[in-house]
Amino acid sequence: MVYKGDGPVQYRKIHEQYGPIVRVGPNEVSIADPTMIPVIYGIGSKFTKTPFYMTMAPFYQGQVMDSMFTARDTGYHKHLKSSVSQIFSMTNMKNFEIYTDECTRIFINAMLDLEGEPVDFSKWLQWYAFDVIGSITFQRRFGFLEERRDIDNMIGKIDTGLQYVKILGQFPFLIPGLQRAFMNSYFQRLNLLPDTMDRFMKITEEEVERYDNHVASKDAKRTDFLAQLRAKEKQSGKISQRDMINHLSNNL
Repeated sequence: MVYKGDGPVQYRKIHEQYGPIVRVGPNEVSIADPTMIPVIYGIGSKFTKTPFYMTMAPFYQGQVMDSMFTARDTGYHKHLKSSVSQIFSMTNMKNFEIYTDECTRIFINAMLDLEGEPVDFSKWLQWYAFDVIGSITFQRRFGFLEERRDIDNMIGKIDTGLQYVKILGQFPFLIPGLQRAFMNSYFQRLNLLPDTMDRFMKITEEEVERYDNHVASKDAKRTDFLAQLRAKEKQSGKISQRDMINHLSNNL
């Protein structure tokens, strides 16, 4: 299933034949029961993430940096979540609407411009999503919608990276050793590892530097994710630079 990439289809068939809980490996079960969602993913759940998530942890300053998405340690996950829980509240999310609205306007105008022509809607929705994320995180669109293309092949690199993730994720015992190897400068020069997260990390670092050097003192009205994190840091002093880079890159 992993090699062919037809897991969603095959898992559906397996559950139709054998029921909602199916053992699919020596130490793995697949669950297709909506009532189990709060049990597995709810607050206070005793279930932890599998080593599969280690494949998606980025590198920062020569070390593996777990995000809220990849962190398997519940204590560390709680530490990360405490810094941004208020920013992700529904009340605060409304502050991001102005950035979403601008992307929506560009998207609608593009659809009107292409009226009567065949359109690959799946691509356009990906471009829209990336520009929205860029806007709410850094108050800067990446340019997917304006240029109507995959900027710097970012989406293509994600697809390539997912091929690496899905295969290596089946052999979690290899992950720690490979992570150490790929952090070695020699292996990095060989370019054997998809540079998807590396690209996003560089974008994040550039945007933080741009904000600190040119924007913060001039635009006190910014309400994007980066501006809110910097404001929270000044108020509490509890957000390290590493955690800030972590949260911002994780958005992407």
